[in-house]
Amino acid sequence: MDADAMSDLPPGFVLDTPKAALPPGFVLDAPARPKVVGAAMAIQQKPPAMPTPEDEGRIALENPAYVPPDARAGISQPRPANTNQPPASGRSWMTVPREALSNLPASAGNFVNALVQPIIHPIDTGKALVSLADAVGSKISRPGNLLRVGDPEPTPEQLKARAEREAPADAVGQFLVDRYGSEEGIKNTLATDPVGVMADVATVLTGGGAAAARAPGIVGKVGQVTGKLGAAIDPLTIAGDAVKGAGRLAEPVISNTLGMTTGAGTESVRVAGRAGREGGDAAKTFTANMRGDVPVDQIVDMAKSGLEKIRQERAEAYKAGKVDLSKDKTVIPFDDIDAAIGKASEVGAFKGVNINRPAGKTMDEISAIVSEWKALDPAEFHTPEGLDALKRSIGAVRDSAEHGTPARVAADRVYNAVKTEIETQAPAYAKMMEDYARSSEKLKEVTRTFSLGERATGETAARKLQAATRDGAQTSWRNRGELLEELSKYVPDLPYAIAGQSTNALAPRGIVGRGGLTASLIANPANALLAPAFSPRFVGETVYLGGKAIGTIDDVADALGITTNALRGIGQAAFQAGRTENVMRARDLRRTNELRAVP
Repeated sequence: MDADAMSDLPPGFVLDTPKAALPPGFVLDAPARPKVVGAAMAIQQKPPAMPTPEDEGRIALENPAYVPPDARAGISQPRPANTNQPPASGRSWMTVPREALSNLPASAGNFVNALVQPIIHPIDTGKALVSLADAVGSKISRPGNLLRVGDPEPTPEQLKARAEREAPADAVGQFLVDRYGSEEGIKNTLATDPVGVMADVATVLTGGGAAAARAPGIVGKVGQVTGKLGAAIDPLTIAGDAVKGAGRLAEPVISNTLGMTTGAGTESVRVAGRAGREGGDAAKTFTANMRGDVPVDQIVDMAKSGLEKIRQERAEAYKAGKVDLSKDKTVIPFDDIDAAIGKASEVGAFKGVNINRPAGKTMDEISAIVSEWKALDPAEFHTPEGLDALKRSIGAVRDSAEHGTPARVAADRVYNAVKTEIETQAPAYAKMMEDYARSSEKLKEVTRTFSLGERATGETAARKLQAATRDGAQTSWRNRGELLEELSKYVPDLPYAIAGQSTNALAPRGIVGRGGLTASLIANPANALLAPAFSPRFVGETVYLGGKAIGTIDDVADALGITTNALRGIGQAAFQAGRTENVMRARDLRRTNELRAVP
């Protein structure tokens, strides 16, 4: 074999031919190398590949005793964040936010995994915490593991036992050092586990803030701010706010959909859930009306009771204002009132001749009233309180005239002139009359909108009260729902009674509800499964029971003193405990793998 042929041999190939047998002219000038026997062994070897899941399955079938190195029966493994991450060393701060965003889902999964560990594996978590506490106790009892004077040198067995006992504390300590013990560690932790970092910071801030908040002065204020900041960045708080936000977005959709399918109205569905949650009189009123235990006329009586309370409130406010008015004994002149009468007399007249008998009759009556009042004792009848009585007397005549007629226009002029004189002398009177006028308008609008006057039938009033929960029809004062809300201030159980009456029928109410059910069945008979969503009674009972369940949970939480802060603290403790258990488990798995690697 010549030199050119030898150059074609693969790297690492070593001849075992004796030197004497080499062809003439062949010179071996390469340094000595280890002898390799066989051409196959002369090729550079690759490291063995890791077994695939298919290989592991085949091996497990051939060898039942085989256990995968990273498996542990009954324990859910934490999810890796992102195995394609660049090495921690050399990571730029500029890339950390982008990596953190990409690793957010996996980090959130690890957070949930640690959070539920104490729930799904309480025994393992408990053992991990006990071993950690024992390890910390061992380290505290012998700081630095130093010997005291007179103590014998520990044997290798004792040192090994102590190392085993304190290994959990070392593992947790190393875990924290790896995460936060260096700049590169912090960058790596922020990039690969952003949710865990937020949870750690929130635990420190809320715990420290709660302790500092009890201190007086500036320390306490700083503690309060720190606690609020910790709560704001806590993943549990963020998740809870997200759930609440989703619920707020879903509630209108659900309420409007069920209110439309049943024909009972959106507000009736909402009130059904509120009745269950509040319990007490609200629940009794709602269920009694929903289950037909009381007649529909009861809601009319309740509405009229609310009207009467509005009248009483108006009268009491007026009386209270008159007390202050009666203290003013100033005598008010009639000059402006006489001038107003003169101008009002021109209404319905031509060059001083009356051409509108109703207007002339009204003005004659008002002029007579004013003339009689002027003749009375000024100290009693010409004061602000006395002129208020004169104004009401003129108002009675004015109210008998129809709106828009010359008689009503003339009477209004005199009435307003008297009112202006009183307001000029007593400014508080203007506020009193403004409130009185507002209450009076409210009374008129409620009475007219819901047909609560004496002439209207109870059936008409009941129908209109229920309609207020199904539409937003506008009135001249405000929409029906707002008017019903005004009545509810005086009769709190009224909305629950109306909602109960609106949901007491099995069949859908109204054309929309009945038409929707019919159309859905024609489109697909299988939609009969959705029929319960069209039944007011079924929806009312279901939503009521759902609200009752939520109310029960709230009551239990209140009885146990479980607040939002307490729940947050429990969640933070669960997360830290679960993560500690994961760290200890990972340590055990590493030790197992190391023992398997020993021949």
